[in-house]
Amino acid sequence: MNMFKNPRTKYINSLVLIVPMLIYYSAGLYHQDLNFDVIQENFKKSKSNTLSILEAMPEDKYAYAPVDSVRSFSAQAYHIAYTLEFMRNQFSGKDNKWNPGDENSMSKAELIEWTKNGFDEMENFLNETKYNDRLLTNLISVLDHNAHHKGQMIIYLRLNNIAPPEYQF
Repeated sequence: MNMFKNPRTKYINSLVLIVPMLIYYSAGLYHQDLNFDVIQENFKKSKSNTLSILEAMPEDKYAYAPVDSVRSFSAQAYHIAYTLEFMRNQFSGKDNKWNPGDENSMSKAELIEWTKNGFDEMENFLNETKYNDRLLTNLISVLDHNAHHKGQMIIYLRLNNIAPPEYQF
């Protein structure tokens, strides 16, 4: 009988793989591999990529939206900046209600400055905050959210025949 087809062998092999992983993760040893500094470096790259995208769209195209039912490029930028501020306040435990206001109310220069400041303030907060699993989870959520909207903005650039900035790894 082939030892890999034997259900008992499959069970034992599974245990041999799963038990060490459970011990590894429950003991918190994975923090040594999932270095918080790596996540912070990704945050810095996200800032750079986001600002490059905001710079790439000419100001006269900031009101562009491919269809009426989606945010304009300007509103996407506003949403990213507002969310950075909102999430930083959430992370720090401030009473915070979602109230973004008019997402089409700022100029290109104002949006770039607000976004830059939002990333800088979040980075300062991260540097001053003790690492914990919740902070890591929240930061990954911010990076995911930002990537989602940057992707939309890259499509807006392409729809306007503007080559998006090269992605920075």
